[in-house]
Amino acid sequence: MDELQIPTPSADPRDFVDGVDNRWFPLEPGTTWTYRTTGDGGDRTEVVSVTDRTKVVQGVTTTVVRDVIAGDNGKVVSETFDWYAQDVAGNVWKFGADVTAHHHGRRDTTGSWEAGVHGAEAGLMMAAHPRVGDGYLQEHAPGVAEDQSEVLSITEQRSVPLDDYEDLVETEDTSALEPALEQRKYYAPGWGWSMRRPSVEGT
Repeated sequence: MDELQIPTPSADPRDFVDGVDNRWFPLEPGTTWTYRTTGDGGDRTEVVSVTDRTKVVQGVTTTVVRDVIAGDNGKVVSETFDWYAQDVAGNVWKFGADVTAHHHGRRDTTGSWEAGVHGAEAGLMMAAHPRVGDGYLQEHAPGVAEDQSEVLSITEQRSVPLDDYEDLVETEDTSALEPALEQRKYYAPGWGWSMRRPSVEGT
């Protein structure tokens, strides 16, 4: 895996633009992606929604994306608000996440982080020009959130009931905090997240 050499932007708001229109990761308010998975924990539904809300982190105005996972009984398992901003070069950065997991009536905020707090830095979510072999940190909060991604393909093809897709960016996402797990994600030009492969145990 080659480390993608895109310097972490400063907290200067002038390094960023309003909104996120990266070809592979557009965040148009009102857009929603729905995923359904089946595993040992039962059936789950995940709904990712781009809100019309913003959050200022390190002086940068970010777009707020809500991610809700519910069990087969409809009960919410976790709710996350992620904060993204795009720099002037077109790269999309993740500035943090407000995570709430629900366990038997108790709230757990493990995994929450914010750039500029306790040594955390913005992580790269999607490059303006992805290249096969590039690797980068999506979350840079040591000991709290350390998701990383590697670009496997920029010409992947996939078919789902909704449509046939081509020229997808395929990534393999892992975490230093959970080394046995990996997830494949596919990003369609102009659509962003089009589909995912459920997390699986690594070998």
